Amino acid sequence: MSRMTILAAVAILLSASSFASAVDPTTQPDYTVAPMRVQRLVKATYFYTETQTTLPHIGDVVQKVMPQLMKVISDNHINVVGPIVFDYRGVGPNPDLPFELRIGVIVSANTAPAGDFRVGELPSIKCASVIYTGPLNHVKAGYDALFQSLLGAGYLPTDVTREYYLYWEGADSVNNIIMIEAGI
Repeated sequence: MSRMTILAAVAILLSASSFASAVDPTTQPDYTVAPMRVQRLVKATYFYTETQTTLPHIGDVVQKVMPQLMKVISDNHINVVGPIVFDYRGVGPNPDLPFELRIGVIVSANTAPAGDFRVGELPSIKCASVIYTGPLNHVKAGYDALFQSLLGAGYLPTDVTREYYLYWEGADSVNNIIMIEAGI
């Protein structure tokens, strides 16, 4: 092996090790928010339950509803064809005012109601959306980015907001992927 080949191999190894340290996951932020985009989401069949809550109490509702939803899906062999969706109606700037929250999942069109869960339509929506990746304790940053971009682009939000849970590992995971939408 020639001296040039050895030097080239060492240079490649040094480059690779400096690249590896440049993408060290311990230096990455806890969350990311992709740029806003405007899109139209098509209607879907929605298997859901509905409640009234406030922003400070939403965690209690989710902790109660999610295990029930998973059990009813399993017990009734519900054909899930899409992600879990939180559909918010009437959320405003005052966190203590109640709003309507539907929690459910996108299912096949022939799904029947089961337990406390109804079947209905998740209507088509023209929306501004961002993809938030990270733990729930920073999800507000996703909303902040969405509404700053939305208003900065001259769009006025409706009273409909949704969260599509595209990938979920747990509340503290940096790997969670949530699409956040605001109707426009």
